[in-house]
Amino acid sequence: ELRDIKTTVKSKKSKVTLPESFAPIWEVDGSKAQKAAHYYVTKKRKIPELKAMYAGIGYCSSGPYAGYIIFPIYAGGELVFYQGRLFMGNGPKMNNPPEEQFGVGKTEVLYNQDALYIYNRVYLVESIINALTMGEAGVATLGKSISQYQLMQLLKSPCESIVILYDPDALSKAVELALALVNYKRVKLAYWEGDKDVNDLGKKEVLKRVKAQHYQTYRELLNIKINLKE
Repeated sequence: ELRDIKTTVKSKKSKVTLPESFAPIWEVDGSKAQKAAHYYVTKKRKIPELKAMYAGIGYCSSGPYAGYIIFPIYAGGELVFYQGRLFMGNGPKMNNPPEEQFGVGKTEVLYNQDALYIYNRVYLVESIINALTMGEAGVATLGKSISQYQLMQLLKSPCESIVILYDPDALSKAVELALALVNYKRVKLAYWEGDKDVNDLGKKEVLKRVKAQHYQTYRELLNIKINLKE
């Protein structure tokens, strides 16, 4: 049963628009950039082209986002932000619009926030690529640390269960987030040995590992936190 989506977003000082040189990765133009962008998304990151089309994924070949995959971020049908991920050339791994451009920063959005109003259970991950790997119920915090604003969006949503799937190197951050949520939501902190993230493992393997673990209580999460410090 689908709920009415009443997603709340931070008010912006100007309408968010995609970079000027933005082009969808599936529109073949014979350029090296388009081929590389398509390969990065569909082959290296294993995101099917149809899923990439639904998500509106594109790339830039010129301007400040040249060499970046562009992931649009929507909430309630409105473009509220976007994130760039380097796929060719040199530069920082991530490239976000400066907060002063639209009056909103990456700590004030969640990728696929609408899922919190559609599904009873969501999979909370760090990156957009990992969210796409988990499918329609994947939600990304756009980093290891969660802001107070993002936390409030999770808490006030009607979603009942949250499975936290942060990268293995962010277990301490994941535990803190789980502790902040567990008194209000059913929380499952899923974690494993090694350094492979959700996209590395693939959805099928991740779901297998999630199923093998249980929803934790506050006391159980606290014990995990204590053991991390020992």
